[in-house]
Amino acid sequence: MSEAEQAPAGRERSTVEFPYAALEDAVGVVTVIHQSGGMPMERDQIAVRMNQKPASGAFVTKLSAARMFGLVEHGAAGKVQITALGHEAIATDEGRQRTARAAAFLNVELYRKMYDEFRGRQLPPPP
Repeated sequence: MSEAEQAPAGRERSTVEFPYAALEDAVGVVTVIHQSGGMPMERDQIAVRMNQKPASGAFVTKLSAARMFGLVEHGAAGKVQITALGHEAIATDEGRQRTARAAAFLNVELYRKMYDEFRGRQLPPPP
């Protein structure tokens, strides 16, 4: 198969990765790491501080979103650490925070493509 896999009913499945959690959920992961000292943490440690189970779908989705937005990365020994963009996304300066969150949003290929497609144009009306 080419760039897309065949899905049931003959439709193509997209290979474009995108988060299933909102940017704010991803920022929540960064905030927990930051409030815990800002040092790289094990997934289990982050989950406990978020009152979640490490293997729960909700936690895995938030952590995955934080990675896709470019706010965290897996560092040494598989620990999760905040990226420079992640630090900016929780900055106390509102301007820096807003700029970083916009950059994080555009890190997701699907969102960047949609932004580029409609840049400078009026958005279509809701269905």
